[in-house]
Amino acid sequence: MENINNFKFNIPAQVNKNIIDAEYDCPLCHDTGILLNDKNEAMPCKCRISRRLKEKQQKANLAPALLKMKLTNFDNSYYSVKRKYENGVNYFKLANDAHEAAVLFAMACNSQYLPNKGLAFFGDVGSGKTHLAAGIANELVQKNVDVLFLVVPDFLDSLKATYNQNGEFSEDQLMDRAKKTNVLILDDLGNHTYTEWTQSKLFSLINYRLNEELPTVFTTNFSIEDLREAVGIRIVSRIIGASDIYMLKTEEDIRYIKGKPKSKK
Repeated sequence: MENINNFKFNIPAQVNKNIIDAEYDCPLCHDTGILLNDKNEAMPCKCRISRRLKEKQQKANLAPALLKMKLTNFDNSYYSVKRKYENGVNYFKLANDAHEAAVLFAMACNSQYLPNKGLAFFGDVGSGKTHLAAGIANELVQKNVDVLFLVVPDFLDSLKATYNQNGEFSEDQLMDRAKKTNVLILDDLGNHTYTEWTQSKLFSLINYRLNEELPTVFTTNFSIEDLREAVGIRIVSRIIGASDIYMLKTEEDIRYIKGKPKSKK
């Protein structure tokens, strides 16, 4: 009887290729990150480009939901032309001005130049502030500009965790990364129980970046007066000094509007 080990299975070439490709995350380059063009010249595979982008997004601390927020998909239809803010400017123009400022700021940043002033977006909950801030971050990642997106309450909790040895990094490492990144985004400023310690840490961070002329983008749903009460006069004074300020106003929380079930016609 013929030894089963000597039996050759007649498998079509395409099936063989599919089996080989299944062993790799990328069937094009077989996870080498390199392809050869028609001239037999090495070129990066698209998976390598995608992997590098993902690494930069992770370094920037951009969560999956934030990656969907682009400056190009900022929707100004949520802002009323009829409703006006206290200075007489309607909500639509407020949003357009803020969006334009975000676009111009992102355009100005590159590996050789950074604006010495940042942006501060004030407005109600669900008025599009985080969308603009995340949109800036996504643009800068694409341009290979070092950017870090921090949700302030989470960042302060991470600093506290270092004292209980529950954090992955030390306080100095977390603060140093936030202080020295080319562009820092501080989202949701004010929404935390601020103590002298947390105010001190925030002041140290913001003051350092102000003195080094490193731009910071802030978002808050507090008014300037309420923010002074929450984080302290010294911090707010530096935010005003280091930022061009924009207001966003909506008649209704945009997240709530997007979450409403669509009516059937």
